[in-house]
Parts: sequence; structure tokens; C-alpha cells
Amino acid sequence: MLAQPEVAMWSTRKKLLRVVQLALATIGRCDAAGVALLGRLGADGEVCTGAAAYQLDQAQQLAGRGPCFDAIASLRVFIVESIADASAWPEFRAAAATHGIRSCLSVPLATRGVAIGGLNLYSKSVNGFDGCERVAATFAARVAVVLSPPEARNAFQSSARR
Repeated sequence: MLAQPEVAMWSTRKKLLRVVQLALATIGRCDAAGVALLGRLGADGEVCTGAAAYQLDQAQQLAGRGPCFDAIASLRVFIVESIADASAWPEFRAAAATHGIRSCLSVPLATRGVAIGGLNLYSKSVNGFDGCERVAATFAARVAVVLSPPEARNAFQSSARR
């Protein structure tokens, strides 16, 4: 996935781009994806697969709430089977309706119990990520290690060998 030695030499933006491309290709019925690193929004810390993912991520950012915020706050995978039926996040629901997005899966990127960002997956299908929570969480855990500072990667690799 992203464990190749040359990945360490890539810019953060290139790593994030590869993350969203892999997510789009491998997790559920994903039609759009975005990833953002906390405290690093902008050119080097946020990447989306297109306008829909970008505008949905921005709707959450501007409102200060949404499924990604819930996933990061709880440090757990957060799935919305039908965005239209969700009672929370009116700004996010409106943006999703505009782009025909009907379900989402938000996964915190965390190392050592600390969130460093979030991965958002969007589907034009209701329940587009049924049964994908575990694979998305495993994917995000590996991505978080690759994106984290070298000292966090070293600690993760040491504990994995025990």
C-alpha cells in the first residue's frame, strides 16, 4: 500500500494524494474521497479527489461539525448509511445533496491515540460502505503511521515487533 521505502521521500501532498486514490479504488462503493491533516489545512495538508469531496470537506470545516469531526473526536470510524436521513449537520447534508452524495464513511487518522487528521469517503449510493468499517480503519491506521513524524513511526514499528 504505502509501506515502500521510497514513500518516505515523498512530500506530504503526494502521500495524501496516493491515500485518496487508494481509498477511492478499494473501499466500498466510493465515488469521492478526501483527507485532511489537523493543523495543516491548505496546499500540503489537504487533498481531495474532486470538487464534491472538496466541497463536502469544506462544508464540515466551515460549520465546525460533521461526520469527520465526530470520527476525530471519538477516535472511531463513523458511518452514515443515508445522509438524507441523518438529523445532524444541516450544512453537510445540503452540500451532500448538491453533489448527489448519499452516504459517507469518516475515519480518524491517529497515532498513539492522538488524531492527526481524517479520511472521508463519499458514495452516491445509500449504504455505500456496508461492511467496510474494519478495512477502512485498518487502512487509516497504516496511513496514519506513514504520515506521522519519524519518531512515531519508529515507536509503532518497535511495538509491532514485540
